[in-house]
Amino acid sequence: MDYIKSWALDMCYAAMGCALLSFLLPKGNVKKTASTLLGVFMILVMFTPLAKLVKNKDFAPRAESFSFTQYDNVSDAALAAAQTAAESSLRGLLEAGGYPVGDISVDCNIADNGVININGAQIEAPDAQGAAIKAYLEEQTGMEIEILPEKGQ
Repeated sequence: MDYIKSWALDMCYAAMGCALLSFLLPKGNVKKTASTLLGVFMILVMFTPLAKLVKNKDFAPRAESFSFTQYDNVSDAALAAAQTAAESSLRGLLEAGGYPVGDISVDCNIADNGVININGAQIEAPDAQGAAIKAYLEEQTGMEIEILPEKGQ
């Protein structure tokens, strides 16, 4: 019940704020454009509870529902896809952190129950930034990271 009350209060506050802004806007094209944006804002405020509900739900597939071990070619493809996705994610994390991106190799395997395990990663990095990259990626991923010297060093 508190959730609905909170949502209703948020709607009231948003409506009052939009009404005040609409009242203060000058007439003409600016008011039309701003009124459209205020309407979109109100729609977003109305659907915020749905976003919170979806965010709190666990829509991830259960490990028991997939068994890649019964098909060798499918398991190999799934393992390669997981490895590529993990390498791509690590590359994205490095780019987002402002670190140089070298060669990345991820160690993956498929357990007997069909779950794909990511055991760790090896990343080529300059010696000067190796420790910082290792600490950053281990903090971000919780994965064991091994830093290798760049091929040119």
